[in-house]
Amino acid sequence: YSDAFIQQYRRTDPKVDYTVTVRDGDRAAYFVELRIANPPNPARLVIPNWAPGAYRLMDSGKNIAGLTATSATGDALPTTQDSEISWTVDTKGAAGIVVRYSAAVRDSVQWRRPNNRWFLRATGGLIDGPRTFMYLDGWKLTPAHVTFRLPAGWRIATGLVPTTDSATYWAPSYDVLIDSPVLIGRFLSYRFTAAGVPPRAVVDLGGRGGRGGARGRPARTAPSWIWAASHPAPPAPSWTCCAASPRRRSASSATRRTRTTPTSSSRAGAAGSSTSIRRRSA
Repeated sequence: YSDAFIQQYRRTDPKVDYTVTVRDGDRAAYFVELRIANPPNPARLVIPNWAPGAYRLMDSGKNIAGLTATSATGDALPTTQDSEISWTVDTKGAAGIVVRYSAAVRDSVQWRRPNNRWFLRATGGLIDGPRTFMYLDGWKLTPAHVTFRLPAGWRIATGLVPTTDSATYWAPSYDVLIDSPVLIGRFLSYRFTAAGVPPRAVVDLGGRGGRGGARGRPARTAPSWIWAASHPAPPAPSWTCCAASPRRRSASSATRRTRTTPTSSSRAGAAGSSTSIRRRSA
């Protein structure tokens, strides 16, 4: 399906690139830069009030702060918030615009608490697409690159398509982008085989490294699982399973707090529940 999007994409269409930054010593928010080449005028930007599989309103506009817009050459552009979840930029005919904003839960205690959706703490975080990435209204089928600027030593685990740049990933559309959670930080990484595919399991133990839990079983230390498939339609040739834990908990507790994407990865996960898991450093 990715090739179909690329074949329909024209040089004169808008081009979208995101950069997500976690600033050294600052865990108050994710700082997002959205660059749009060939933008329409006006350019309307929206943060969705919905999330794949959540089936509830999220009031995502409350999580956005400090939105500004400039031309690609640095000239300030007027912005207007026209609803609780959307902003309009007067591009003044610029060939490219840069929109910057921060995204976070404004309750600092809740924001630092690991969960299966969205958080950021001293040693890592989970980036929830629907509450982090705005989309250009009318252009949700536009492919996008996402680059992560992270503190030294932090790594990335996601179902997005990797590129030759280890910090940059690709999504064929906005819907695929926001349905691919991103775990960042200091975590353990495991490779194993399940149902004929080579999954990757990563476990964030709050910055604690060197051990993968009891007998190297990450599931026994993970209170929440996020299944992020590299391809959203079965069969999935690979997938990444991410977990974040504030402290050791039982495997039964982890099962009750599962988040899955609607792909074949959940079936592969069930088939792989009895497989051996080997820790790797990468």
